[in-house]
Amino acid sequence: MVASSGSASNREVNGVKSKKSSLIMKYILFLLLFILYSCTSDEEKNFKRIEGIWLIEKIVYKNQDITKEFYVNTLTFEKGNNSHFLVIPRTETHEAENALIKISPKNDSTIIQIESVNKKIRGSFIMNVKTDLDNFTILELRSRNGYFKLKKMPTVAERLL
Repeated sequence: MVASSGSASNREVNGVKSKKSSLIMKYILFLLLFILYSCTSDEEKNFKRIEGIWLIEKIVYKNQDITKEFYVNTLTFEKGNNSHFLVIPRTETHEAENALIKISPKNDSTIIQIESVNKKIRGSFIMNVKTDLDNFTILELRSRNGYFKLKKMPTVAERLL
């Protein structure tokens, strides 16, 4: 009987050790995930908010609505190897292009810099992402000379929900 109680005692000790090591492993995993998320740059976090296909609702340049100059009514924000791009469709005056973009915080705003050959698209814009009454995500870009109002195209998975 003494042997069996010793064996039960060993199982209890081993069970406590197993629970402690399991708890420690969970803590380490949580810590690693937290560190990985924290290391994501502000640009990457902001890009995730706008990545994808957007319907052009309105584009204004120097107080003129230029929305109808675009042959396709979408703009797409895509991720390259080490950079981010705005895919701009062909217009009446320019060929389609992948314009390099940079996103950075400035004071209480988020700034998106678009490096396009098209002067009507090129520039530094204050970025504002919000949700409209129909629960669509709206992206507004504002500068001295321009204004973009874009509506997020839902992904296939989002449409199925």
